[in-house]
Amino acid sequence: RPIQLALELATFPPPCPDQSEGAILISSARGGTAPYQYRLNDGPFTSDTAFTSLQTGVYQVLMQDAQGCVTTASAQLSAGLAFDVVLGTDRSIELGDSLILSAGANRSIQRYEWSPPEALSCTDCPEPVARPSVTTVYRLTAEDENGCSAVDSIQIQVLPTYKVYAPNAFSPNGDGLNDVFRLFPGPSV
Repeated sequence: RPIQLALELATFPPPCPDQSEGAILISSARGGTAPYQYRLNDGPFTSDTAFTSLQTGVYQVLMQDAQGCVTTASAQLSAGLAFDVVLGTDRSIELGDSLILSAGANRSIQRYEWSPPEALSCTDCPEPVARPSVTTVYRLTAEDENGCSAVDSIQIQVLPTYKVYAPNAFSPNGDGLNDVFRLFPGPSV
């Protein structure tokens, strides 16, 4: 008496929700009469025991033996939590000032790509110093350990203030204190 067909699957979800890098492998096929043929959803039959380049979703695998007997198994590929990066709210600085840009993320960031590069101390580091002379939108494209990427941006508004401090008195008496009248410009001057 023939043994009933049995099919077992191993699933490998894509590391990122928007990627097509998942796989379903036939881990065990038995019963009926070999050789076996397999079909993923409504695709063609094949003798391959691996279905690759799959996105997240629910899949049906149909197994058919040499006598035409069939069995099915379903598999669900679910990617983990999406990778998110956050630069925070837009900021304002006075002309000539600088600030440190930093990102928060729900997983460890392995690669940083800041743009535009103008007025940044670096474009591939975690916390570049930004010293824009005009209002600029900085964009971070980050990548985690799985190769998943996330993007966020922040606008740095530059306020065109020109501050100069001019003392209202000096004492040119040669005692070394306040002997010279001088202006003290802010960083924007």
